[in-house]
Amino acid sequence: MATFEVLDELMEIIDATELHKRMRFWRHVLIREIEALGERGVVVDSLESLKHTHARETAKLAALTNAIAESLVGQRHVAKMDLND
Repeated sequence: MATFEVLDELMEIIDATELHKRMRFWRHVLIREIEALGERGVVVDSLESLKHTHARETAKLAALTNAIAESLVGQRHVAKMDLND
């Protein structure tokens, strides 16, 4: 659930509905893939891989969130410098 909270925060920061659409699309793709794996009886085998993928994507998302936050701080700093001139 924390991942989705980070996504919501990221979407608020950049106001990107396109990000939300893409995440929804990939969620549906993952659901379809998991359902297909379940039909083949290999869901348990893929669970570990899915955990690794989730951890990797969560780390990427955290890095992107930090980068966006830092760039926004930089923009505010530049704006303040412009006002002081």
